[in-house]
Amino acid sequence: PVYSTWRGCKGIYITDLYVMGHARGKRIGERLIKQLSREAQKIDARYMRLEVDHDNPRAAQFYERLGFQRKTDQDNCFLEIEQLATLAGEEK
Repeated sequence: PVYSTWRGCKGIYITDLYVMGHARGKRIGERLIKQLSREAQKIDARYMRLEVDHDNPRAAQFYERLGFQRKTDQDNCFLEIEQLATLAGEEK
């Protein structure tokens, strides 16, 4: 669960959802997200968010089929451990 001050509401952030190759095609990912949607309603979450790698068009199609919409006006920004330490004033 997350809270967005920008949106002014609770949401769900999915990170690292992965179904192993031998288990794909059995709707496991879909069932997981549907169950998470039910859990999200229990906590009054108003949105669900996730990230999809640009080099994974099948995953993007999967999420779009479930109703997720791409936000082209946003980029993911990361601060990795070395830069995090530098910003914190530490040397790594």
